[in-house]
Amino acid sequence: MSLACVAVATPACAGDGTSATATGSAAASIVQPITVRALDDLLFGTLAIGPDASGAISVDPESGSVAFLGALRSVCGTGGCQAHPAIFGVTGQPGRRYRIDAPASAMASQVDGIGPALPVVDIRVSANSLPGSPNIGLLDSNGEDRFRLGGTLQVPAGSAAGFYRADVEVVVTYD
Repeated sequence: MSLACVAVATPACAGDGTSATATGSAAASIVQPITVRALDDLLFGTLAIGPDASGAISVDPESGSVAFLGALRSVCGTGGCQAHPAIFGVTGQPGRRYRIDAPASAMASQVDGIGPALPVVDIRVSANSLPGSPNIGLLDSNGEDRFRLGGTLQVPAGSAAGFYRADVEVVVTYD
């Protein structure tokens, strides 16, 4: 807000012995807070690889498709160990756009051992409401949306058998 003294027929400017007043306004818009919660974890499945071989598995966040590279293979069968993207739920102000921030990579450490960590790279997200618009979503008329997170797990030659876990922090903010 700025105030200026403009010459008129009878000027009243500060400093000439008279006073002047003006009224400004202040405004605010209050929206519902935005929240995010994990509904399902990113799962690379149960995998097998030879001791001298390397490979990778990629999980696409938009389509959910899974691709194996190198010598890495799934040994899941029909159980609940099939690879799939993580799913997050977002709630907030209906009709508002939001931005999703996730790291580009993370390290998966062996839970019950001391072996070297495995890199999780190419971490990407895709919102249900705006597929193909990386890192952006739109809350529906109920103030809800979901997004998926995928990435690529790299398994170097000589990786120890075990259960590996990486924590991937995501942050959502109104856009």
